[in-house]
Amino acid sequence: LNPQDGEEEELTQKRAALMNAEKIMGALSAAFGFMNDETNGANEQMTKALVQLEKADALSDGAFADVIEALTQAQEALNQSIGDLENKTADLNSEENLTGVDDRLFALKDVARKHRVSVAELPVLLNELEEKASSLDKGQEEIIALKKQEEEARLAYKKQADALSAKRKAAAAKLNAAVAKELPDLKLSKASFLTQVSSGDVEDGSDKGVDTVLFLVSTNTGTDYAPIHKIASGGELARFMLALKVNLAEAEEIATLIFDEVDTGIGGATADAVGQRLARLSKNCQVLVVTHSPQVASYGAHHMVVGKKDKNGGVVTEVDVVKGEQRLLEVARMLSGAVITNSGRQMAEELLKRTFSCETKQASNR
Repeated sequence: LNPQDGEEEELTQKRAALMNAEKIMGALSAAFGFMNDETNGANEQMTKALVQLEKADALSDGAFADVIEALTQAQEALNQSIGDLENKTADLNSEENLTGVDDRLFALKDVARKHRVSVAELPVLLNELEEKASSLDKGQEEIIALKKQEEEARLAYKKQADALSAKRKAAAAKLNAAVAKELPDLKLSKASFLTQVSSGDVEDGSDKGVDTVLFLVSTNTGTDYAPIHKIASGGELARFMLALKVNLAEAEEIATLIFDEVDTGIGGATADAVGQRLARLSKNCQVLVVTHSPQVASYGAHHMVVGKKDKNGGVVTEVDVVKGEQRLLEVARMLSGAVITNSGRQMAEELLKRTFSCETKQASNR
């Protein structure tokens, strides 16, 4: 539309003129006749008057020079007015018609309503919109630059993620071998352990990389691997986790680990192996173990007995810390049953003595 400054006022004037064009043309024609008629027009009459005045002036030694000059200026002004009148008459007779002016004026007003401004404000609005359009063009350039940065960041991320994946796979191989060494002593000699590292797409990555890590186990020779939590029983799971935690203890920042049923289905040398590994693990964090195995219990730095009692018509759970002779008797009870035998007491002494000796050796090694 390209609105111009002052266009509404100009169009309004043109419209008013065009609506009265016939009357205006009649008036202009009459005025033109009075001013420039070849016989009786003002211009012709002034020319005749000047001829007579110049004769009188010549006969009177220039007595009428000032009158002649004034009349000459008046005629020049008249001729200028006649020219202006001819131009205005030509404008009224031009191709521009009332319909064209109306269409233009109404188009300007319609756009002004759409943008909630006055017609006079349209030129300013046009400049603003042109500036916004220009900024959008620049915005496309910025988008291209940002896409380039995005691609550079994606490539940089992929490089880092691939490096992390390679390190994880190398660490997984070491962990597999380390856990495999632990399994026979934990009565899991037929089981196999596998750390599976699967790398996904960069688009699905996070600040931890693009990998999905699963711990898989096969509990018997020839069986398929499956996630550890889906295939292992409670006791097996606890021992698998023990084998894992012993090898990951230094890398993890865990304050407390709790093992329950870690001694299920085992005894003798296997229980002793479990106890040793729990003791090793306790050097890096606090380990709480719920156990019925005297071999496991004997490795604890602290021994607590959990029991239930009738009290005030209800049942309460009590936890008692046992030390020295009390602990010896408790380990003996775990070995012999309700009646503590001499052999049970001797075995308890051996277990606790062995544990003390093991702890002293570890302390001296440190």
